[in-house]
Amino acid sequence: MEIESEALEDIELGIHFINDTLEKIEKLLEKTVSLLEDIKSNTT
Repeated sequence: MEIESEALEDIELGIHFINDTLEKIEKLLEKTVSLLEDIKSNTT
């Protein structure tokens, strides 16, 4: 049971890491979209 507990903790840490990474990607995409919209509005 001890091994299972450690494995579950590792999985939980991995999930948190993935969630953090996805949040960073989402923020980056939002900034990219915002920049593209600014460029588009400046060229029209």
